[in-house]
Amino acid sequence: MYLKQQILNLATSQPDCAMQNYTILKELGSGTYGTVYQAVHNQTRQIVAIKQIHQKTSWNEAKNLVELKSFKKIRAHPNIVTLHELFREKDGTLYFVFELINQGSLYDYILKCQRVNRPPTENEIKAIGYQFLVGLAHIHNNSFIHRDLKLENVLMQADDSLPNLAINLQQSSQPLIPKIADLGCAKETRVRFANNTLYTGTRWYRSIELLMRDTTYGKPNDVWAVGCILIELFTLRPLFAGQSELDMLHLILQQLGPLYENEWPDYQTLAGKMNFVSTVQLSLTKYTTGASHTRIKDRLTQVLKNASSDFVDCVSYMMELSPDRRWDCNQLLNHPWFKSESLRTGLSFGTTQKPPTPTKERVSPEGNSTLNKAKQLMSKHTPSVDFDSTQTFDIDVKPVRSQSTGVNVNKTIQSTKQMLGDNKELDANLDMLDDMDY
Repeated sequence: MYLKQQILNLATSQPDCAMQNYTILKELGSGTYGTVYQAVHNQTRQIVAIKQIHQKTSWNEAKNLVELKSFKKIRAHPNIVTLHELFREKDGTLYFVFELINQGSLYDYILKCQRVNRPPTENEIKAIGYQFLVGLAHIHNNSFIHRDLKLENVLMQADDSLPNLAINLQQSSQPLIPKIADLGCAKETRVRFANNTLYTGTRWYRSIELLMRDTTYGKPNDVWAVGCILIELFTLRPLFAGQSELDMLHLILQQLGPLYENEWPDYQTLAGKMNFVSTVQLSLTKYTTGASHTRIKDRLTQVLKNASSDFVDCVSYMMELSPDRRWDCNQLLNHPWFKSESLRTGLSFGTTQKPPTPTKERVSPEGNSTLNKAKQLMSKHTPSVDFDSTQTFDIDVKPVRSQSTGVNVNKTIQSTKQMLGDNKELDANLDMLDDMDY
């Protein structure tokens, strides 16, 4: 049952609701910017998550929050965590009310797999990846980029109301639905050539163009992160665990390079601006169509041992070094890997269409029958909401990382990670410097 959506007339007044409508059940986590609680609505009895912002805020400031402005423009979607309502108390305390995510994140799921030394099956990764890409395509098709995709920001929800979307996972007692969360770094990008901040996203999942300080990065940056995540699900270890940005660049070029001549025309210009000299020298071979994909697929075949050729082929398109050659979400959803069989999610895949080639223009959402088919199915299960009255938003129910120290403040989860020998990189990832022009 969905909480009755509150109409947020953000332009004129505060919503007529307050904290007394809820009873706090327990604290879920706390960080630099806020504390998240599990609570119950006193009338509907629905369990929700409430995020309390530490900094006192005026109503005018609340209305101008980048997150709120962004997600007012994105419709509710079953693969994106939903914001139910927003309200502010008289003392200036701001609260966001989200759907409660009850099964942790993909990172938590990897920890479960590590405990039993059994990685997710390729079919599980395929089902997760498909819905992950459908949710990301929804964000991209609304002219937004996420900018902070990582395992911790893909949450897993048990929801009996959406049986056709739930995925059966070997390490879960109930079917789960992946949901993209933590949209605090998201930005509208109707044109790619915007001045974007370079300090965004967690280091291990940043694209090569972002690491090389290209301020015109866009949707391909998110696709790169998806590729890193799917590979990490298969291997149970991060693909690029660099200790610094320069270390990340060296690791990426060692693993996926060397670049052919003219493969990525902007590379030498970006490298010159940051005085970056790679230990992997540029190839003297001129780039030909498909050459980079062949090279990257050969390299990733060594990483993804025992993976199907279609899986390696699909993620290789996500890991193209040139952002202009990287496939977008709609192309990836039409890749043969997602068409090879019916996934255990109730989603049916056709077999007659051919995926676009890397040299073609990226296909539009209207031209992608696979994506449209998924959209039609999801629309049957998505609550009917008014575009201006409901926002999708993020909920930070994962262990919160401290921006000042990079330390995980959730001690229970931290001790678990240490017990498992985890050294997940501790990188601050919230930066709104480039969003001041909203």
